[in-house]
Amino acid sequence: MNIDKVLTFTLWGDWAHYRRVYTTTSSLTYPFPTRTALSGLIAGILGLERDTYHEIFSKETSAFALNILNPVKTLQINFNLIRTKLGFILRDIKEEGKRSQIPIEFIKEPKWKIYIWLEDKSHYQVLKRHLREHTSIYTPCLGLSELIANYHYEGEKTVSHPYIVKKGETAQIDAIVKKTSETSIKVEKGKKYGHVKVPGFMNSERIVTKYLELFYEQQGKPITISRGVYYRIGKENVIFF
Repeated sequence: MNIDKVLTFTLWGDWAHYRRVYTTTSSLTYPFPTRTALSGLIAGILGLERDTYHEIFSKETSAFALNILNPVKTLQINFNLIRTKLGFILRDIKEEGKRSQIPIEFIKEPKWKIYIWLEDKSHYQVLKRHLREHTSIYTPCLGLSELIANYHYEGEKTVSHPYIVKKGETAQIDAIVKKTSETSIKVEKGKKYGHVKVPGFMNSERIVTKYLELFYEQQGKPITISRGVYYRIGKENVIFF
């Protein structure tokens, strides 16, 4: 991939929920949008139809980076869900167990900075126009349709060539860090680290074809690496995933 320029924008809302794929009776959330969720968000802004855009956001044709701006805070709220197989209006459902209480975990007051590169220049330019003019074809949301998102275009940034952290050196990364065999993190005092395995890529049948493992600092502080490859965007260092 020849990542030369990226579009950057801040993304935020009151609440967000990105359901962890392995949860059943209670819905837990990932601490930030997964790569598949970001692909869906961008596809919605562009107006691409459901399950028609996965090739555009493949490993070879796209890249994302994400910086946590607000500390990761979660809150669990109980919801009364209706058994829709029995009907959609409570007063019309006569059977027992017509609803069930399910705890759902939400991210409170999330805010992130997103960096995106697309090989497809036509979609890249359309996305640039939408972000600049604060428009979208479909309403952007943070995981659930009820959780409306807002965003602010930060501009188009030039990406410096990849830098390699040499032996005995370190580098501060201003974004979440993808776990690879070539990357090592230096744990520092005063920082709260997290590790999560998230869906990375899907096919047109919505089957996850690859998962990614990501490290993050819960308060949004930089992560120091003692080994790895990173890119520089202005004054910020990022690792794409």
